[in-house]
Amino acid sequence: MALSLPRAIIATNTILLTLAICSVILRYVVRKQSLVPLGPDDYLVAVALLFSVLLVVTNITGVFVGGFGTLVSIWAAEDFAKFLKCWLIIQFCYILSVAFVKLSVLCFYRRIFSAGRTPLVLKVMLCLTSAWLVSFLIATFAQERPLRCNWTICLPSTTNFPVMYLVCSLTDMLLDIAILCIPPVFIRKLNMSRARKIALVCIFSLGIFCTVASTARLVYAIGYVIGKYTTLEADLGSAKVHVFMWSGIEACASVICANLPCYAPLLKSRPPGSIKTRFRERFSLRVRLDSRTAISLEESGAATRDIQEPIPTQNLAG
Repeated sequence: MALSLPRAIIATNTILLTLAICSVILRYVVRKQSLVPLGPDDYLVAVALLFSVLLVVTNITGVFVGGFGTLVSIWAAEDFAKFLKCWLIIQFCYILSVAFVKLSVLCFYRRIFSAGRTPLVLKVMLCLTSAWLVSFLIATFAQERPLRCNWTICLPSTTNFPVMYLVCSLTDMLLDIAILCIPPVFIRKLNMSRARKIALVCIFSLGIFCTVASTARLVYAIGYVIGKYTTLEADLGSAKVHVFMWSGIEACASVICANLPCYAPLLKSRPPGSIKTRFRERFSLRVRLDSRTAISLEESGAATRDIQEPIPTQNLAG
């Protein structure tokens, strides 16, 4: 498992980060085509993507220089320092990335569900998410004293890291579930058919995919707390590295899921199969235009040749 873990980190984080970047770009393209002005939700998701990029880059850097997924028994003294520095950066990037995604989603709900006034439930969730962000940033910054103990091994440690990981993962997942439960509250009040309401709920529920990564991260945090990883080899070489990998996966998956509801204008008022039909129509139109262009070019070329042909001398003589 230790030998395959570095490859898993690089593959999963790289693929999901690429999809996250594409999803944000597509979000801005849809906004531009729909003539919808950019709002706080669009800027916040871009900030979340930035921290996701930093998180994934740190994960991949940790594979090559930080010993991620390798045997602790072969580490040199400086390898421990590199590992701990990567660990500290990942903690900050993870907290900032998932928090800004949540804030972006809540601002998106505020954009589409509020009519002038922000609903109370959104105000409460915005406050809770902001409090979660600030509290865990402070906890991470102050987790070791003195500060240098964050990248050097200081004994005894001043922080119970397994419990901190567990509380962070558990509260993060609970916030995700609470945010996913908000759209149905507003959608059930809309004046539309039941089928459309169900379709809207399904669209807004796509964010449930990011909770899978949250759950996986939580599982490793629980194993960490109950003492499953009792040796330094299991602690640094397996437990923490799995948490790192799933942190990158969750951050990127959250960015992707936050963008999915924004693609509704691409399918608006288009029944199943209309996209394929539209593509065929555009393709056939392009073929017809190309054919007409070719014919026009031939006619203009023929006319040019007629003009450039010399006038016969016999006609001049006559």
